Amino acid sequence: MKQVFFADLFQEIFNSNGETVIVYGTYDFGTPYEAANTQFWTTHYLTSMNSWRLENSTDLDIVKTAIHESIHATLLYFYNNPDNNFNDPNNSNPTYAELVDMFNEHRETYGNTGQTQHEYMTSLVGQISDAIEVWADANGYENVPSSYFDKLAWGGLTFTASFNYYFQAGSSERSEIEQIISNELSSFSDAQGTQASTINCN
Repeated sequence: MKQVFFADLFQEIFNSNGETVIVYGTYDFGTPYEAANTQFWTTHYLTSMNSWRLENSTDLDIVKTAIHESIHATLLYFYNNPDNNFNDPNNSNPTYAELVDMFNEHRETYGNTGQTQHEYMTSLVGQISDAIEVWADANGYENVPSSYFDKLAWGGLTFTASFNYYFQAGSSERSEIEQIISNELSSFSDAQGTQASTINCN
C-alpha cells in the first residue's frame, strides 16, 4: 500500500485541530484552465473548486486538483501559524524558502528551499501521483498503470521551470503529459477517468 506523507499531515492539521478549519466551495472562474485556488482568513482556509471542472472534468482530474490544493493549504497553514516567525504583515508574499523552512520542521526535507511554491511542489509530483493512485485503486481504476498517474500529477505544474527543464518543448513525453491532462480536464474519449457529473453518488 502506498504511503502519502502529506495526506497524513493534512489530516493532522485539519481533522485533529478544532481551531483550524478548511472549507470547500465552488466558483465560476470564467475559464476551464484554472482548476481551483486556496485562500486563508485567520484560522479558516477556503478551497474554491472551478464549477466548470466539477461539471465537465473527470473524477481523476478533480481528485488530482483536490490533492494539489491540499498541499497549498498545508503549506499556507505553516506560513500562517502564529508560532512561526514568518507571520509578518510586511511579508505577505512569502518565498517558498520560508514555507519550506516551516514545512521541514514537521516532515522530511524535500528539494531546493529557494523554489517558489509551485516549483517546490514539482518535487512532490511522486507523492501527488501516489495519492491519486491510492484513490483510483479504491474506486475501480486498478488497471490504470502507475505511469498514467505520474503524468497526470503534473497538472497545475506545467508552467514551472522544472517542467520545462525535464520535458523539453516538442518532446514526445511532454506531449503525452499535456494530452493526458487535457483528456481528464475535458473528459475526452481517451480519458481514463469518468466525467464526474455523470457519476451516480447514491
